[in-house]
Amino acid sequence: DNLMNDGHLKATIQVRKAATLSNRFIVRSKKTGKEVPEKTTLLHKAWFHKILASSFDAFLRGYTVLELIDPVSMEWAVIPRRNIAPQLGRVYFEVFGDKFAEYKSPAFKDHVIEFAPDDYFGLLNDVIPQLIWKRNAQQTWADFSERFGIPLITATTNKTDKKQLDRIETMLKALGQSAQAVLPEGTVITIHDQATKGDPY
Repeated sequence: DNLMNDGHLKATIQVRKAATLSNRFIVRSKKTGKEVPEKTTLLHKAWFHKILASSFDAFLRGYTVLELIDPVSMEWAVIPRRNIAPQLGRVYFEVFGDKFAEYKSPAFKDHVIEFAPDDYFGLLNDVIPQLIWKRNAQQTWADFSERFGIPLITATTNKTDKKQLDRIETMLKALGQSAQAVLPEGTVITIHDQATKGDPY
């Protein structure tokens, strides 16, 4: 869940979901093979698309279990995955508790749907290690940018007056942002560019 805010992963998931959910779904007669409009109308509802989206998430995460909340409005809710033990067919009432209900039992068949693709651990099981490495690399790059993004600037001068030295120091601090400064005669500025000290990447 912590890594699901990765921009590239999010965009890829949304594109794949949109490609599926933007299709028109119809109900065909088994006998004639023709569309049955009155039954197709039942699919043009939010609940149907929510079930489809949840089934897609099952391929990503390995499983999804839905519970029917309101049979009139056909409102479905995803049971939190951290409460599910799919290999046992159990939903635990508390994450660290020992009380559970067996959602695969006949008592729940009318208001519980389970999606469990063949890839038991889901696609994210293969993607997440790469995202962890990517996040670590980005953090390292951010540290490098913070440390070496603004180059070190030094000044040498023949001035010994403290007032002049304080003025030069003030100008050097401003130089990093404004890239210009008025300095006493005899002052030489050196910019130590870190980008030339090897591969910047």
